[in-house]
Amino acid sequence: MKKLICTLLTAGFLASGIFAGTFFSDRIFEVNVNSDVAVLNNTIQVADYLKKNIVIDLSELAQSVPNSGFNVTALADPSVGINLRIPYGPTIGLRVGADVYGSLDISKSLFTYIADGWTAGDEIKASGDLYCDVFAFVEASVGLNFSSFSFVVKPAVFASVAHAVSNGISGTLVNGSDGSIQVNAGGTVNIYGPFGYSETVFSEIAAGNPEYINNVMKSLGFDLAGEVTIPLGRSLSVIGNVRVPVVPSKTSYNTSADFSFSYATSVSDLMSGKEAVMEKAFSYGDVTESDYYIHRPLKANAIAQFKPFGWFLTLYGGGGVAVRHPFAADASETRLYGEYMAGARISLYDILALQLSTEYTDEVFIHKVTATLSVRLVQLDVGIGSAASSFDTSLKIGGAAAYVGVTCGF
Repeated sequence: MKKLICTLLTAGFLASGIFAGTFFSDRIFEVNVNSDVAVLNNTIQVADYLKKNIVIDLSELAQSVPNSGFNVTALADPSVGINLRIPYGPTIGLRVGADVYGSLDISKSLFTYIADGWTAGDEIKASGDLYCDVFAFVEASVGLNFSSFSFVVKPAVFASVAHAVSNGISGTLVNGSDGSIQVNAGGTVNIYGPFGYSETVFSEIAAGNPEYINNVMKSLGFDLAGEVTIPLGRSLSVIGNVRVPVVPSKTSYNTSADFSFSYATSVSDLMSGKEAVMEKAFSYGDVTESDYYIHRPLKANAIAQFKPFGWFLTLYGGGGVAVRHPFAADASETRLYGEYMAGARISLYDILALQLSTEYTDEVFIHKVTATLSVRLVQLDVGIGSAASSFDTSLKIGGAAAYVGVTCGF
């Protein structure tokens, strides 16, 4: 009799999950690996360079570059997580990962000169800026589900592994009277980190040098994130999430890195197909002890989620604000910007799902299509889309965004 009761209860639980459309995605225990990656710009349309006959209109290109200059941005957030969800009870999780954001700006003057043309002997000057942040983090999560609401609290420790800011990037292009073409570029980048950077730093970290590990531990910061979900009836719910900086990561070293690039050719060499002379160099310079404090971005968003037909269709939309480098000693480093996200997801019992989404997060516009295949024990999510640092360019494919996630559990 006891076996029969247990069997019926188990069958009832499985059936309720299947008919609710959540059986194939709501796992009790799971391990997941996932990452978002995007590379983009604010001017060039990728579609224009996928044609059979490529025509580059230099004048149109120069006009398309914003007054702030040509921008290239790259970002990624790889992570590995483990979660335990007790049905109608607590949820516990742990996630380890990295947040990477890099941006390069080139002054508009370069494109204007190229479009307008130049005479023999002219020297075209351009300038640029480089910015990069790399955070490593360990995040725990603890949550509870109630009939009227649910919440998750996510405390995290993090380290600013690298905060790089250029100290002036400049370049020149010279069209010689003899038909020669000479390009030179170079600059200095200051890299703030928990240790000094050198040619051997990565091999020593890989070898487990305890000095580097100790320095990272001393640099740890702390922030606190949370999420609350409040159902407003059977079809509508409101989700609020926030990440609040508490203790900044302290970097104690500043490494000066120099780089240079040169390219030399001539009109006759180009016509004959002769290979140009190209040289490039990168070297780490002086390392000084210098305390620098940095937080991960502050974020606050609210999202409305609507399910008019139960599990089959989910519509969502919302927005909020974010602050990059909050509470920085130099106010010029702090940037306030808005964020938004919206999308629709069609699901077949969570076995197959297709999601269309658009968002502006981390100062990047992304329009993406994501497909999901789940057999409960294994779930695969794959997404691809267009990305750009300006809305107009994002609609014309100014860059690419991709997402890959693999989840295993039961």
